[in-house]
Amino acid sequence: MNKDAVNFMKQLRTRWLSWEENILVAGLIGCKNDCYKPVEGLSLQKAYDFHSWQIEKLAEPGVDFLLAATIPTLPEATGMALSMAKTGIPYVISFVINREGAILGRNSPERCVDEIDAACGKPPLGYMINCAYPSSLNAHKQPTSVMSRLIGFQANASALDHADLDGSATIQVEEISDWGDEMIKLNRSYGVKILGGCCGTGARHLQYIVDNINT
Repeated sequence: MNKDAVNFMKQLRTRWLSWEENILVAGLIGCKNDCYKPVEGLSLQKAYDFHSWQIEKLAEPGVDFLLAATIPTLPEATGMALSMAKTGIPYVISFVINREGAILGRNSPERCVDEIDAACGKPPLGYMINCAYPSSLNAHKQPTSVMSRLIGFQANASALDHADLDGSATIQVEEISDWGDEMIKLNRSYGVKILGGCCGTGARHLQYIVDNINT
Protein backbone atom coordinates (compact mmCIF):
# COMPACT_ATOMS: atom_id res chain seq x y z
CA MET A 1 0.00 0.00 0.00
CA ASN A 2 2.88 2.38 0.77
CA LYS A 3 4.44 1.64 -2.62
CA ASP A 4 1.10 2.10 -4.42
CA ALA A 5 0.58 5.46 -2.69
CA VAL A 6 3.99 6.74 -3.79
CA ASN A 7 3.46 5.62 -7.38
CA PHE A 8 0.00 7.20 -7.42
CA MET A 9 1.45 10.54 -6.34
CA LYS A 10 4.14 10.29 -9.00
CA GLN A 11 1.46 9.71 -11.63
CA LEU A 12 -0.45 12.78 -10.46
CA ARG A 13 2.75 14.82 -10.67
CA THR A 14 3.18 14.05 -14.37
CA ARG A 15 -0.07 15.90 -15.11
CA TRP A 16 1.59 19.21 -14.22
CA LEU A 17 3.86 19.03 -17.30
CA SER A 18 6.46 21.81 -17.15
CA TRP A 19 5.82 22.35 -13.41
CA GLU A 20 6.48 18.67 -12.65
CA GLU A 21 10.13 19.18 -11.69
CA ASN A 22 9.07 21.58 -8.93
CA ILE A 23 6.81 19.02 -7.20
CA LEU A 24 8.36 16.70 -4.63
CA VAL A 25 6.79 13.50 -3.32
CA ALA A 26 7.37 12.86 0.38
CA GLY A 27 7.09 9.60 2.29
CA LEU A 28 5.25 10.58 5.48
CA ILE A 29 5.69 8.75 8.79
CA GLY A 30 3.93 9.62 12.04
CA CYS A 31 4.61 8.62 15.63
CA LYS A 32 3.31 5.22 16.79
CA ASN A 33 0.91 6.51 19.43
CA ASP A 34 -0.97 9.73 20.28
CA CYS A 35 1.09 12.70 19.10
CA TYR A 36 -0.43 14.87 21.84
CA LYS A 37 0.65 12.46 24.59
CA PRO A 38 4.44 12.41 24.83
CA VAL A 39 4.26 9.90 27.67
CA GLU A 40 3.30 7.35 24.99
CA GLY A 41 6.41 8.10 22.91
CA LEU A 42 8.77 5.23 22.05
CA SER A 43 12.34 4.80 23.20
CA LEU A 44 15.06 5.30 20.60
CA GLN A 45 15.55 1.58 19.94
CA LYS A 46 11.83 0.75 19.92
CA ALA A 47 11.23 3.64 17.51
CA TYR A 48 13.99 2.42 15.20
CA ASP A 49 12.61 -1.11 15.23
CA PHE A 50 8.97 -0.10 14.80
CA HIS A 51 9.32 2.55 12.10
CA SER A 52 12.05 0.94 9.95
CA TRP A 53 9.63 -1.34 8.11
CA GLN A 54 7.45 1.49 6.80
CA ILE A 55 10.43 3.74 6.13
CA GLU A 56 11.96 1.02 3.94
CA LYS A 57 8.67 0.46 2.10
CA LEU A 58 8.40 4.20 1.34
CA ALA A 59 12.02 4.39 0.24
CA GLU A 60 11.79 1.48 -2.21
CA PRO A 61 9.62 3.23 -4.85
CA GLY A 62 11.85 6.30 -4.68
CA VAL A 63 10.25 9.15 -2.74
CA ASP A 64 12.07 12.45 -3.09
CA PHE A 65 12.39 12.76 0.67
CA LEU A 66 11.11 11.22 3.89
CA LEU A 67 9.18 13.23 6.48
CA ALA A 68 8.54 12.29 10.10
CA ALA A 69 5.82 14.67 11.28
CA THR A 70 4.00 15.66 14.48
CA ILE A 71 6.67 13.99 16.62
CA PRO A 72 6.32 14.85 20.33
CA THR A 73 9.48 13.32 21.86
CA LEU A 74 13.21 13.35 21.24
CA PRO A 75 13.89 9.59 21.66
CA GLU A 76 11.25 8.55 19.10
CA ALA A 77 12.42 11.24 16.70
CA THR A 78 16.02 10.08 17.03
CA GLY A 79 15.12 6.45 16.35
CA MET A 80 13.16 7.51 13.26
CA ALA A 81 16.03 9.73 12.08
CA LEU A 82 18.55 6.91 12.38
CA SER A 83 16.32 4.63 10.33
CA MET A 84 15.67 7.27 7.66
CA ALA A 85 19.37 8.13 7.45
CA LYS A 86 20.13 4.49 6.64
CA THR A 87 18.10 4.74 3.40
CA GLY A 88 20.35 7.46 1.96
CA ILE A 89 17.27 9.50 1.01
CA PRO A 90 17.03 13.12 2.26
CA TYR A 91 14.73 13.38 5.25
CA VAL A 92 13.09 15.95 7.51
CA ILE A 93 11.98 15.76 11.16
CA SER A 94 8.94 17.85 12.15
CA PHE A 95 8.12 18.34 15.83
CA VAL A 96 4.93 19.38 17.57
CA ILE A 97 5.48 22.10 20.19
CA ASN A 98 3.58 23.70 23.04
CA ARG A 99 2.78 27.41 23.40
CA GLU A 100 6.13 28.03 25.11
CA GLY A 101 8.08 26.76 22.13
CA ALA A 102 9.19 23.47 23.70
CA ILE A 103 8.70 20.03 22.18
CA LEU A 104 5.69 18.42 23.87
CA GLY A 105 8.05 15.99 25.61
CA ARG A 106 9.53 19.09 27.30
CA ASN A 107 12.87 19.03 25.53
CA SER A 108 13.98 22.28 23.93
CA PRO A 109 14.22 22.52 20.13
CA GLU A 110 17.93 23.26 20.62
CA ARG A 111 18.55 19.98 22.40
CA CYS A 112 16.54 18.04 19.84
CA VAL A 113 18.41 19.51 16.88
CA ASP A 114 21.83 19.09 18.51
CA GLU A 115 21.27 15.48 19.61
CA ILE A 116 19.73 14.24 16.36
CA ASP A 117 22.36 15.95 14.21
CA ALA A 118 25.10 14.40 16.36
CA ALA A 119 23.52 10.92 16.40
CA CYS A 120 23.09 10.55 12.62
CA GLY A 121 25.93 10.04 10.17
CA LYS A 122 23.60 11.61 7.61
CA PRO A 123 21.75 14.38 9.52
CA PRO A 124 18.29 15.56 8.50
CA LEU A 125 18.01 17.90 5.54
CA GLY A 126 16.36 20.22 8.05
CA TYR A 127 13.70 20.44 10.73
CA MET A 128 10.10 21.62 10.74
CA ILE A 129 7.36 22.42 13.22
CA ASN A 130 3.77 21.39 12.61
CA CYS A 131 0.44 21.28 14.46
CA ALA A 132 1.10 24.48 16.43
CA TYR A 133 0.35 28.19 16.01
CA PRO A 134 3.26 30.08 14.40
CA SER A 135 3.81 32.47 17.31
CA SER A 136 4.11 29.51 19.72
CA LEU A 137 7.64 28.91 18.52
CA ASN A 138 8.76 32.21 20.11
CA ALA A 139 11.32 32.39 17.31
CA HIS A 140 13.00 35.46 18.77
CA LYS A 141 13.98 33.37 21.82
CA GLN A 142 15.37 30.42 19.86
CA PRO A 143 19.14 30.20 19.32
CA THR A 144 20.67 30.55 15.87
CA SER A 145 21.54 26.85 15.92
CA VAL A 146 17.81 26.10 15.82
CA MET A 147 16.61 28.75 13.40
CA SER A 148 19.40 27.99 10.92
CA ARG A 149 18.14 24.40 10.73
CA LEU A 150 14.42 25.20 10.67
CA ILE A 151 13.22 24.93 7.07
CA GLY A 152 9.44 24.73 7.47
CA PHE A 153 6.37 25.41 9.57
CA GLN A 154 2.92 23.89 9.03
CA ALA A 155 0.77 25.87 11.42
CA ASN A 156 -2.55 25.33 13.17
CA ALA A 157 -5.25 27.93 12.64
CA SER A 158 -5.76 28.31 16.40
CA ALA A 159 -3.41 29.54 19.11
CA LEU A 160 -5.18 27.41 21.74
CA ASP A 161 -3.30 24.74 23.66
CA HIS A 162 -3.47 21.20 22.31
CA ALA A 163 -5.42 20.13 25.37
CA ASP A 164 -8.12 22.64 24.42
CA LEU A 165 -8.11 21.69 20.74
CA ASP A 166 -8.05 17.92 21.10
CA GLY A 167 -11.62 16.62 20.86
CA SER A 168 -13.12 20.07 20.26
CA ALA A 169 -16.59 19.88 18.70
CA THR A 170 -15.95 22.99 16.59
CA ILE A 171 -13.06 24.29 14.49
CA GLN A 172 -11.08 26.95 16.34
CA VAL A 173 -9.43 29.70 14.28
CA GLU A 174 -7.71 33.04 14.76
CA GLU A 175 -7.95 35.86 12.25
CA ILE A 176 -6.43 34.72 8.98
CA SER A 177 -4.43 37.94 8.73
CA ASP A 178 -2.85 37.32 12.15
CA TRP A 179 -2.00 33.73 11.20
CA GLY A 180 -0.62 34.79 7.83
CA ASP A 181 1.43 37.68 9.16
CA GLU A 182 3.06 35.42 11.73
CA MET A 183 3.91 32.91 9.01
CA ILE A 184 5.33 35.58 6.72
CA LYS A 185 7.44 36.87 9.60
CA LEU A 186 9.05 33.44 9.92
CA ASN A 187 10.07 33.67 6.27
CA ARG A 188 11.25 37.28 6.26
CA SER A 189 13.05 37.32 9.60
CA TYR A 190 14.37 33.77 9.81
CA GLY A 191 14.40 32.38 6.28
CA VAL A 192 11.86 29.61 6.90
CA LYS A 193 11.04 28.42 3.37
CA ILE A 194 8.20 25.92 3.69
CA LEU A 195 5.01 27.62 4.89
CA GLY A 196 1.91 25.46 5.15
CA GLY A 197 -1.29 24.81 7.03
CA CYS A 198 -2.17 22.21 9.61
CA CYS A 199 -5.30 21.74 11.78
CA GLY A 200 -8.12 24.19 11.03
CA THR A 201 -6.52 25.88 8.03
CA GLY A 202 -7.88 26.04 4.51
CA ALA A 203 -7.22 27.54 1.10
CA ARG A 204 -7.78 31.10 2.34
CA HIS A 205 -4.91 30.77 4.79
CA LEU A 206 -2.46 29.77 2.08
CA GLN A 207 -3.85 32.37 -0.30
CA TYR A 208 -3.14 35.07 2.28
CA ILE A 209 0.53 34.09 2.28
CA VAL A 210 0.65 34.08 -1.53
CA ASP A 211 -0.98 37.51 -1.73
CA ASN A 212 1.12 39.20 0.97
CA ILE A 213 4.56 37.60 1.24
CA ASN A 214 6.07 39.92 -1.37
CA THR A 215 4.26 43.12 -0.37
